[in-house]
Amino acid sequence: MIASFGGQRAAAFLMALAFWLSANRYIGIDHDARLYVLMASHWLSPDSYARDPWFAFGSQDDWSLFSPYLGIILKLLGVSHGAMLATLVQAVLFCVAALYLGGAMFRGRAGMLAGFLVASIPILYSPRGMLFVTEGFVTARGLAIPLSLIGLGLAFRNRGVPSLATTAAALLFHPIMAFAPAAVSVMLLAGKRRAKWLFILAALGIVVVFCSALVGRLSLVDDSWYYYASPAVLVFIDQWLIRDLPDLLFWAVPLVTAALYANPARRRVYELVMVVAVIAVAVSYVAAFYPVTIVLQAQFWRTLWLAKLVALVAAVDIGILLLVQRNRPYWRLLSAVMLALVLISLTHPLFAIVLLVASKLLSVTRLDWRRSPLCQHQHLIAYALPVLVLLLLPHLYFGLHSVGAALPPSRALPDWVLGVLGTGGFGIAAFLFWFALCKLPLRYSIIFVGLSLAVAVSGWDARGDERVALERGYRLPGDTSRVPNLIPPGSVVYWHQGSERVWFTLGTAGYASTTHATGLIFSRTRTLLLADRLQRLVVASSNLDRDIEEIDLSVAFARISARLPDLRLNVLAAYEDEMGRGLSNIGVRILCRDRELDFVIDLNHWKDLMPEMLPDLYDDGSGREYYVYQCKKLNQQPPLGDIYSALDRSGG
Repeated sequence: MIASFGGQRAAAFLMALAFWLSANRYIGIDHDARLYVLMASHWLSPDSYARDPWFAFGSQDDWSLFSPYLGIILKLLGVSHGAMLATLVQAVLFCVAALYLGGAMFRGRAGMLAGFLVASIPILYSPRGMLFVTEGFVTARGLAIPLSLIGLGLAFRNRGVPSLATTAAALLFHPIMAFAPAAVSVMLLAGKRRAKWLFILAALGIVVVFCSALVGRLSLVDDSWYYYASPAVLVFIDQWLIRDLPDLLFWAVPLVTAALYANPARRRVYELVMVVAVIAVAVSYVAAFYPVTIVLQAQFWRTLWLAKLVALVAAVDIGILLLVQRNRPYWRLLSAVMLALVLISLTHPLFAIVLLVASKLLSVTRLDWRRSPLCQHQHLIAYALPVLVLLLLPHLYFGLHSVGAALPPSRALPDWVLGVLGTGGFGIAAFLFWFALCKLPLRYSIIFVGLSLAVAVSGWDARGDERVALERGYRLPGDTSRVPNLIPPGSVVYWHQGSERVWFTLGTAGYASTTHATGLIFSRTRTLLLADRLQRLVVASSNLDRDIEEIDLSVAFARISARLPDLRLNVLAAYEDEMGRGLSNIGVRILCRDRELDFVIDLNHWKDLMPEMLPDLYDDGSGREYYVYQCKKLNQQPPLGDIYSALDRSGG
């Protein structure tokens, strides 16, 4: 019996891992992974990156233990393999956390279903598809989120010390992401009466923070900083909250419904998550109009990840309510469920299928649904289910097709199949696989799960050949494959559209890039420095249509801004469009007039600037050659026209 139970748990974990790997294909050292690998490299060799804008004035990495953790892995396995292994660790930990949270809140196989849904469905908690609860690259979030979920499950079981210890570990890796589940866990452990006082103290604390900013005790984001930080839609949520409000209300429906009718123990979880999320989003919304620096930096709106994840758990709870609760005003519950179905069917097929299919499939949990007062409605559900599924099939197909088209391409699979793999069919695959595991004998379940996991693993690495070749050339600072005779360690280098190669191929500090523009709200000094450097880069990359003697940086940038009105520090599309041409010989001189820049690397070969050839640091098969321009030598050359005096007049 024990062996059978252990085998079922192992099969459930491997199935959840297959879901995770299918939904989060590995994209390599890209997106936020670039910054996390950079910070780990900085932890290993601080002097090499000391002059990089990301570290020159401190960074949010000072508040996390993630860099030592990742740095040790990179040191042992190398950059490319270490980043992949760290991502796989995130996958394993998240699947453990999802199944543990489901098992902590539900008895029997319902917990497995909740874990499968959480592991298989990508949960977006920010606009523009930028941040998901699970991600196919290495981040500190990937550790903080599952640790927080384990801490929440332990708190639900009233295991205070282990819960607080796990929650503290999550806070040490990523305090912003772990703050909300930590608050919910503490209030669960505190009990209802103490939780009320905690809410009151939290509200008073928020009032004190805003009042302190009002009287000047805490700083506000000033106009010059706000100009560049305000387009950061993830921080100033007034720019997207109203637009995305229907989506937020949609996710709130199962939370509110379960908070009203669920088992009293689980009801508290839903209530606390809902209240914490509402308060957090409200505080972030107010801060968008009254920009208190510390409140904006805390990014309380990220509580939405927890609210949406727990909403999935609440959907399973609603399915159980339809079957086993007695002596309740069921007409109210049915009204709430039907309202949820109407809202959800207009937006997403997931919960409509969850609420209806669960009424049939959850019978395998051995719950006595025949005694439920809803038994008389079984025929209605039986008729409604196929009709609803048929109505939702076109929406479901096009949804899967659009998701698959956005995923890394596969030559062998059509888009809708990629969409199924990437979303679990919006919950359908989780139900089917869960039902199969519940019904199949253990020996067949292991074979079934093994085949599913093998398919998921075989398609997990979504990097292209050029990306793989690029990352194989990545080295840690101090490796012998560097070019110290040409570019000394610690130098500041601008590599046109190659900030990653400066950090991980040359192993030294970068000058400026759009990647540097991440997290503008954390440093006013860094924001203004990047604004100045990126403006210089835009001018250096533009086709100047006037004589050299008339060039002025401020005038040139104003002319470009007039042509591209959305050109700001972190508006990546406009910036990248302007940077696509490469540098001219005048542009190289403009960059090198900044005394903080040591070297410029570009594809263009300007003989009059006397460049040196950069050795092949990796073989990407492109045959491209790169040239190194030493700014110290350029600044010692006679001026070309009056460009130097023009730059000096503009503050260059």
